[in-house]
Amino acid sequence: MSSSSSAGNGNNCSNYDNDAAIGYGEFSAISTPPSSPPSFLQTNSSPRSTAKRDILAGYHKILQATQSVIDASNYDALDDDELEWVKMEHAHVAHKAQLYSQRLQTESSVMSALQALSSSLGSGGLNTAQHTAQLTQSSQKVDNLEKVLSRHRSRLLHLQSQLLHHQAGVLARFIQSKQLLQKQNTSPIPHSSHFHANNDRASRFESVGENQGEDVESESDMHPHTQISHLQAQLAEERHANAALRQQLERSHATVIEKTDHTHTLQSRLQSSLDEFSAVVSTRDTLTGGVGALGGVLDAHRITYVHDPHNPLHSLSSVTAAIDAELARVRKAEAHCHGELASLREQCANGEKHTKQLEDTLKSQSSDMDHHWNATRGMESEFKQHISMLERQLEMRQQASQTFYKDSNASYEQELRGRENEKTKVEDKGKERHSRGASASTSTSTSTSTSIPAAMTEDRLSTETLGLVVRGLWNAIPSPITQRSPSHPLIVSTSPTLSQPDIETLKQVLQRSKERHSDRFSLSAFTARVKTLVSDNRHFIERILLNAETANLYKSNAEKAHKLALDFKMALEAYKKQVVDLQTSLSHAAKKDGEIRKECQVLREELTQMEKELDAQRKSGEIDSLRLSLAHREDDIQAFKQMQMDKSLGMLDELNSLQTEVADLRQKLRQKGD
Repeated sequence: MSSSSSAGNGNNCSNYDNDAAIGYGEFSAISTPPSSPPSFLQTNSSPRSTAKRDILAGYHKILQATQSVIDASNYDALDDDELEWVKMEHAHVAHKAQLYSQRLQTESSVMSALQALSSSLGSGGLNTAQHTAQLTQSSQKVDNLEKVLSRHRSRLLHLQSQLLHHQAGVLARFIQSKQLLQKQNTSPIPHSSHFHANNDRASRFESVGENQGEDVESESDMHPHTQISHLQAQLAEERHANAALRQQLERSHATVIEKTDHTHTLQSRLQSSLDEFSAVVSTRDTLTGGVGALGGVLDAHRITYVHDPHNPLHSLSSVTAAIDAELARVRKAEAHCHGELASLREQCANGEKHTKQLEDTLKSQSSDMDHHWNATRGMESEFKQHISMLERQLEMRQQASQTFYKDSNASYEQELRGRENEKTKVEDKGKERHSRGASASTSTSTSTSTSIPAAMTEDRLSTETLGLVVRGLWNAIPSPITQRSPSHPLIVSTSPTLSQPDIETLKQVLQRSKERHSDRFSLSAFTARVKTLVSDNRHFIERILLNAETANLYKSNAEKAHKLALDFKMALEAYKKQVVDLQTSLSHAAKKDGEIRKECQVLREELTQMEKELDAQRKSGEIDSLRLSLAHREDDIQAFKQMQMDKSLGMLDELNSLQTEVADLRQKLRQKGD
């Protein structure tokens, strides 16, 4: 019986060594993420695993409570005055923080409204500058309020930490004063199902001892020699069992020492794991802060999401979903902006094309107008020069004709006066002769034969008078130039304008008309001179009429040219008006082009901002990876805790079994001693 128990103890020790080796290997491999789910996540329906989980939960709670009390014992408790002052200041700062938070929310709403208003108004104008100034002032107010609110919240957190430290210190001292935390013995036996199982095992050993005692009592009725031999054999067995127990105790002592060292090693590794866990917790806090910052960004952009203060990962998933929805909306808006940008670019291209066409049309019309204006000026200057030349020629001709006719009339009047004087003299002589003839006719001897010579005398007197008049006209009429015939005109040219030879000929005629000539009088020469004079007068009259018609023609042409100049002037004014309209439309087109370019620039800036937001939202994928890493780290920590608790339970089981075996051995030794 003892040998079997010794063998069982040896098996237990070997199993414990194997479990320790396996636990050490699991602990050494804890630095890498497990490829399979941890042991506490695997479903196990055995009662022992359920008991282990219950024990783990109990130990975990005891460990947390102990650690909390140990940490809280370092905090100082406040006296009544300080506690009252801290509570009052905490209430005051909390009220101020709430007021500043409401004010910040109001100012943020005002700033969002101003941003929406400025984006709806666009760019350009005095109102846009005013709204920009208001938006800048509102942004400065929001920044100042955020700074003040951050200071108040920091102060509020400090006061809350003071109150919490006071409460923790008071609770720790109260627990210590009530002796709720007692020091555990070196070999505690917790009241749990696991230790009840060990006690059951000890009770079984005791029942086995009692049964052996009953066997001994039953064997006392046997023969004395047989009983002595049986007792000697049993004593030998007990000695052998005691030697085995001593060896087992030595091995157990060595194992306990080894386990103690291993426990210290595990404690150091547990401390390092706790440090890693604190790092993970700080990472989680950082992620929580990042989630809060993302929530602030989403609140600033008025994006709804679910905020769970107890589960940051749930808030992160809600924020991620909200960001995905906002990303879809931004992508849709980006596509719409791309379409608007394409249409605006097309409008810009059409506007530039239309502007270029207007500029080409304006240049062509300006060049045509300049050409017409130059041609009109040239024609007007030519018409003015021609009219002035015609006026000078007409004036010269009129002056020449007036001078010629004045000279001719003066010579004719002088001849007529001379001839009248001669006629008067001849008449006086005739009267005298008639008076003398009348006195002679008083005689009776007058006959009809004497009357015929008197008639002839009168005819002769009239002939002489006519001769005198004709001679006077002969002297007054200028002699023909170069003995030209009456049929040969003085001016041969039929042009409206006089040539220089014609002008020289007229000057010679005027000069000869003033000179006295001594040509011999004859009736044929007189007739030729008269015919030549009549022909010249007719030619002069024709030339005067032609000059008058030419002057009228020039006048009508001048009127037409003046009317044409007025028409050109009116056309020029119309062209100028059209040019002004084109310049106005061109300025409007340029202004519209500038507005379109500004809108394009604003759209490009919005597109850049959207791309930045998209990049920021793409970076949220890193948050997902960090979240997964955090989950893996938490899984690793839980697995490590589970492993540590399993190892601790195994060690406690072994210690309890060793204590039970030691108690059995002591009891047997006492029985043998008795």
